Amino acid sequence: MGRMMITLGLLEDNKLMAKHLGAILENWDFVSEVYYFKTNEEFEIASQKNHLDVLLVDLDLNGESGIKSLIVNSLLPEPAIAIVVSSSLDAKLVILALSNGAIGYLYKSDPEMKVIEGIKSSLRGESPISMQIASILVKKLNNPENNKLYDNVNTLDLKKILTNRETQILEILAKGLSNKEIANIFDLSVHTINVHVRNIYRKLQAANRTEAVFEAKAQGLL
Repeated sequence: MGRMMITLGLLEDNKLMAKHLGAILENWDFVSEVYYFKTNEEFEIASQKNHLDVLLVDLDLNGESGIKSLIVNSLLPEPAIAIVVSSSLDAKLVILALSNGAIGYLYKSDPEMKVIEGIKSSLRGESPISMQIASILVKKLNNPENNKLYDNVNTLDLKKILTNRETQILEILAKGLSNKEIANIFDLSVHTINVHVRNIYRKLQAANRTEAVFEAKAQGLL
Protein backbone atom coordinates (compact mmCIF):
# COMPACT_ATOMS: atom_id res chain seq x y z
CA MET A 1 0.00 0.00 0.00
CA GLY A 2 1.43 3.38 -0.97
CA ARG A 3 1.85 6.15 1.53
CA MET A 4 -0.60 9.02 1.61
CA MET A 5 0.73 12.11 -0.15
CA ILE A 6 -0.63 15.52 0.81
CA THR A 7 -0.72 18.96 -0.76
CA LEU A 8 0.19 21.93 1.42
CA GLY A 9 -0.47 25.65 1.19
CA LEU A 10 1.72 28.27 2.88
CA LEU A 11 0.32 31.78 3.39
CA GLU A 12 3.37 33.81 4.36
CA ASP A 13 4.49 37.24 3.11
CA ASN A 14 7.96 37.17 4.65
CA LYS A 15 10.33 35.83 1.97
CA LEU A 16 12.88 34.43 4.42
CA MET A 17 10.26 32.66 6.53
CA ALA A 18 8.49 31.34 3.43
CA LYS A 19 11.80 29.99 2.16
CA HIS A 20 12.59 28.43 5.55
CA LEU A 21 9.21 26.74 6.02
CA GLY A 22 9.03 25.84 2.35
CA ALA A 23 12.33 23.96 2.55
CA ILE A 24 11.04 21.99 5.54
CA LEU A 25 7.80 21.09 3.80
CA GLU A 26 9.27 20.30 0.38
CA ASN A 27 11.85 17.97 1.93
CA TRP A 28 9.17 16.02 3.79
CA ASP A 29 8.54 12.72 2.02
CA PHE A 30 4.76 12.88 2.52
CA VAL A 31 4.30 16.13 0.59
CA SER A 32 3.44 15.99 -3.11
CA GLU A 33 3.31 19.76 -3.66
CA VAL A 34 3.59 23.06 -1.78
CA TYR A 35 1.66 26.14 -2.92
CA TYR A 36 2.85 29.58 -1.81
CA PHE A 37 0.67 32.65 -1.17
CA LYS A 38 1.76 36.13 -0.06
CA THR A 39 -1.70 37.67 0.34
CA ASN A 40 -5.25 36.68 1.22
CA GLU A 41 -6.28 37.49 -2.34
CA GLU A 42 -3.72 35.08 -3.80
CA PHE A 43 -4.99 32.29 -1.56
CA GLU A 44 -8.65 33.05 -2.32
CA ILE A 45 -8.03 32.90 -6.08
CA ALA A 46 -5.98 29.70 -5.85
CA SER A 47 -8.50 28.04 -3.53
CA GLN A 48 -11.02 28.00 -6.36
CA LYS A 49 -8.65 25.96 -8.53
CA ASN A 50 -6.50 23.79 -6.27
CA HIS A 51 -7.47 21.52 -3.38
CA LEU A 52 -5.20 21.65 -0.32
CA ASP A 53 -5.03 19.07 2.43
CA VAL A 54 -3.29 21.41 4.88
CA LEU A 55 -3.01 25.21 4.98
CA LEU A 56 -0.40 26.99 7.12
CA VAL A 57 -1.38 30.59 7.81
CA ASP A 58 0.56 33.58 9.07
CA LEU A 59 -1.76 36.15 10.66
CA ASP A 60 0.29 39.31 10.01
CA LEU A 61 0.34 39.88 6.25
CA ASN A 62 1.77 43.33 5.61
CA GLY A 63 -1.19 45.27 6.93
CA GLU A 64 -3.92 42.65 6.55
CA SER A 65 -4.90 39.70 8.70
CA GLY A 66 -4.62 36.04 7.74
CA ILE A 67 -7.91 35.53 9.61
CA LYS A 68 -9.62 36.40 6.31
CA SER A 69 -8.06 33.36 4.63
CA LEU A 70 -9.07 31.15 7.55
CA ILE A 71 -12.68 32.22 6.98
CA VAL A 72 -12.43 31.76 3.20
CA ASN A 73 -10.98 28.29 3.72
CA SER A 74 -13.69 27.29 6.19
CA LEU A 75 -16.36 28.14 3.60
CA LEU A 76 -14.87 25.97 0.86
CA PRO A 77 -16.74 22.77 -0.11
CA GLU A 78 -13.60 20.82 0.87
CA PRO A 79 -11.69 23.00 3.35
CA ALA A 80 -8.06 22.33 4.14
CA ILE A 81 -6.92 21.60 7.67
CA ALA A 82 -5.84 25.10 8.73
CA ILE A 83 -2.97 25.67 11.17
CA VAL A 84 -1.69 29.09 12.20
CA VAL A 85 2.08 29.58 12.22
CA SER A 86 2.62 32.95 13.88
CA SER A 87 5.04 34.97 15.99
CA SER A 88 2.14 36.49 17.95
CA LEU A 89 1.58 35.40 21.55
CA ASP A 90 -1.61 37.43 21.93
CA ALA A 91 -4.23 35.18 23.58
CA LYS A 92 -7.07 37.17 21.99
CA LEU A 93 -5.61 36.57 18.55
CA VAL A 94 -5.21 32.86 19.29
CA ILE A 95 -8.90 32.57 20.22
CA LEU A 96 -9.93 34.62 17.18
CA ALA A 97 -7.97 32.29 14.89
CA LEU A 98 -9.33 29.13 16.51
CA SER A 99 -12.89 30.46 16.33
CA ASN A 100 -12.53 31.17 12.62
CA GLY A 101 -11.36 27.84 11.29
CA ALA A 102 -7.85 27.14 12.58
CA ILE A 103 -7.51 23.81 14.37
CA GLY A 104 -3.99 24.51 15.63
CA TYR A 105 -1.59 27.32 16.49
CA LEU A 106 2.19 26.92 16.16
CA TYR A 107 4.79 29.46 17.23
CA LYS A 108 7.27 30.53 14.55
CA SER A 109 10.28 29.84 16.75
CA ASP A 110 9.35 26.15 17.04
CA PRO A 111 12.00 23.84 15.58
CA GLU A 112 11.27 22.38 12.15
CA MET A 113 10.26 18.97 13.51
CA LYS A 114 7.58 20.64 15.63
CA VAL A 115 5.98 21.95 12.44
CA ILE A 116 6.04 18.49 10.87
CA GLU A 117 4.70 16.86 14.05
CA GLY A 118 2.00 19.53 14.23
CA ILE A 119 0.83 18.71 10.71
CA LYS A 120 0.93 14.97 11.44
CA SER A 121 -1.16 15.40 14.58
CA SER A 122 -3.71 17.52 12.69
CA LEU A 123 -4.08 14.73 10.12
CA ARG A 124 -4.85 12.39 13.03
CA GLY A 125 -7.69 14.71 14.07
CA GLU A 126 -5.77 16.41 16.89
CA SER A 127 -5.23 20.12 17.52
CA PRO A 128 -1.53 21.06 17.59
CA ILE A 129 -0.77 23.94 19.95
CA SER A 130 2.76 25.13 20.75
CA MET A 131 3.74 24.89 24.41
CA GLN A 132 4.47 28.64 24.53
CA ILE A 133 1.02 29.39 23.15
CA ALA A 134 -0.76 26.92 25.44
CA SER A 135 1.01 28.25 28.52
CA ILE A 136 0.13 31.88 27.80
CA LEU A 137 -3.42 30.98 26.86
CA VAL A 138 -4.01 29.04 30.08
CA LYS A 139 -2.61 31.88 32.21
CA LYS A 140 -4.82 34.40 30.44
CA LEU A 141 -7.96 32.30 30.68
CA ASN A 142 -7.36 31.52 34.36
CA ASN A 143 -7.22 35.22 35.17
CA PRO A 144 -10.75 36.48 36.09
CA GLU A 145 -9.87 39.87 34.59
CA ASN A 146 -9.55 38.22 31.20
CA ASN A 147 -13.05 36.74 31.00
CA LYS A 148 -13.69 39.13 28.12
CA LEU A 149 -11.55 36.80 26.01
CA TYR A 150 -14.62 34.61 25.80
CA ASP A 151 -17.00 37.38 24.79
CA ASN A 152 -16.38 37.36 21.05
CA VAL A 153 -16.77 33.59 20.93
CA ASN A 154 -19.65 32.97 23.31
CA THR A 155 -21.90 35.83 22.19
CA LEU A 156 -21.79 34.97 18.49
CA ASP A 157 -24.90 33.63 16.79
CA LEU A 158 -23.97 30.00 16.10
CA LYS A 159 -26.55 29.83 13.33
CA LYS A 160 -24.43 32.39 11.50
CA ILE A 161 -21.10 30.78 12.46
CA LEU A 162 -22.01 27.36 11.09
CA THR A 163 -21.79 27.18 7.31
CA ASN A 164 -24.70 25.74 5.33
CA ARG A 165 -22.70 22.55 4.76
CA GLU A 166 -21.87 22.25 8.47
CA THR A 167 -25.55 22.71 9.35
CA GLN A 168 -26.51 19.95 6.91
CA ILE A 169 -23.85 17.62 8.31
CA LEU A 170 -24.90 18.43 11.87
CA GLU A 171 -28.48 17.40 11.10
CA ILE A 172 -27.26 14.04 9.76
CA LEU A 173 -24.85 13.58 12.67
CA ALA A 174 -27.86 13.80 14.94
CA LYS A 175 -29.38 10.83 13.12
CA GLY A 176 -26.40 8.66 14.08
CA LEU A 177 -24.82 8.12 10.65
CA SER A 178 -21.08 7.51 10.46
CA ASN A 179 -18.67 9.92 8.78
CA LYS A 180 -18.26 7.45 5.92
CA GLU A 181 -22.02 7.30 5.41
CA ILE A 182 -22.22 11.11 5.49
CA ALA A 183 -19.43 11.29 2.91
CA ASN A 184 -21.44 9.03 0.60
CA ILE A 185 -24.54 11.20 0.99
CA PHE A 186 -22.72 14.39 -0.02
CA ASP A 187 -20.39 12.67 -2.49
CA LEU A 188 -17.37 14.02 -0.62
CA SER A 189 -14.26 12.34 0.75
CA VAL A 190 -14.24 11.05 4.32
CA HIS A 191 -11.30 13.39 4.92
CA THR A 192 -13.45 16.39 3.99
CA ILE A 193 -16.29 15.24 6.25
CA ASN A 194 -13.79 14.77 9.10
CA VAL A 195 -12.70 18.40 8.67
CA HIS A 196 -16.31 19.62 8.72
CA VAL A 197 -17.09 17.53 11.81
CA ARG A 198 -14.02 18.87 13.65
CA ASN A 199 -15.14 22.41 12.80
CA ILE A 200 -18.62 21.66 14.15
CA TYR A 201 -17.16 20.27 17.39
CA ARG A 202 -14.93 23.33 17.79
CA LYS A 203 -17.70 25.84 17.15
CA LEU A 204 -20.07 24.06 19.54
CA GLN A 205 -17.24 23.58 22.05
CA ALA A 206 -17.98 19.84 22.05
CA ALA A 207 -15.56 16.96 22.53
CA ASN A 208 -17.55 14.34 20.64
CA ARG A 209 -20.68 13.63 18.61
CA THR A 210 -22.96 13.24 21.62
CA GLU A 211 -21.90 16.57 23.11
CA ALA A 212 -22.23 18.29 19.73
CA VAL A 213 -25.81 17.09 19.26
CA PHE A 214 -26.68 18.02 22.85
CA GLU A 215 -25.23 21.55 22.47
CA ALA A 216 -26.93 22.00 19.10
CA LYS A 217 -30.31 21.09 20.53
CA ALA A 218 -29.74 23.27 23.60
CA GLN A 219 -28.97 26.26 21.37
CA GLY A 220 -31.84 25.68 19.00
CA LEU A 221 -29.77 24.53 16.04
CA LEU A 222 -31.65 21.22 15.79
